Formats: sequence, structure tokens, C-alpha cells
Amino acid sequence: MIPLYAVVQCNECRRPRIVDLTTVHSSCPYCGNTDTVGDLRVLVRTRTQEKARQELLKLTSSSMMTGFDGKLESPRPKHAKRSTDPWSTLERDYQLARGLDEKMNVMANGLTKVLGEFTEEDVLRLDPDKGARMLAMMLERCIVHEVAYGRYKA
Repeated sequence: MIPLYAVVQCNECRRPRIVDLTTVHSSCPYCGNTDTVGDLRVLVRTRTQEKARQELLKLTSSSMMTGFDGKLESPRPKHAKRSTDPWSTLERDYQLARGLDEKMNVMANGLTKVLGEFTEEDVLRLDPDKGARMLAMMLERCIVHEVAYGRYKA
């Protein structure tokens, strides 16, 4: 199943944000309000999270502020939580990684950061096609180690 993402408008604070349409509920990183994804006003639908980020930037770039030096500042909201969805961030970083070594490091460090200890199922969730081979190579190259039977850590 291909994940679908959307830029939606929060029912409480009305700010646009990105949601995964395969989930049932989503919390707003700005006001903390939890909404049912089906009840949110969809502004843009995309197949990838990267495209959704680009569309969100287009929607919010018109509200860019001018700094003291006259240059445009980043449109990043001032009150956003830094880590609203660590798993989708890990998926994005893994997709953008170039080369086998970088992919293995992103996978190992990201899974350890998000989950603490991870299993082969977690690796397969991140990369269903090559996950088992990636885990074997990470063990062989000492990128990860087995802390308990079937549990790994970077």
C-alpha cells in the first residue's frame, strides 16, 4: 500500500500541517489539538511526504517575515514541536540517503533513536524488500549489535 499524505487545516487553530492519511487521529504540532484525520479539511493530497512538505512550504511561504536586515526569514512556525512524528522523519531520511553505507547508518541510528532497541520486524517495516539483508550487513559491519536475542541497537 502506498502511503498518502495531505496538507490539512487544523480544526482548532486553522494552521496548515502534514498528516499521514493512513492514520486515524492526528495531533496538531502548534496547538496540540487531536483531530480525526477524516474530519480535517484537506488542502493538498500527495503520494510522498517530500511532495507534501513542498506543498506546505508553498502555502506558508506567503507569510514569510522580513528580518531586521530586510532579508526574508524562514517560514518555520515559532511554536511548532520539534519532533512531531519521528517515524515519518526516519522514513524520509532513509529514502533520501544515498549509497548503501549511508542507508545502513541512517537506519541503525534512526531506529535506535526512535525505538531504543529494535527488532527485525522494525527493519522490515522501514524497508520491506531489503530489510533482512540490511540487518545482516549491519551486524557484519558492526554498525549494530545484538543486545538481547532478536533485539538490536546502534
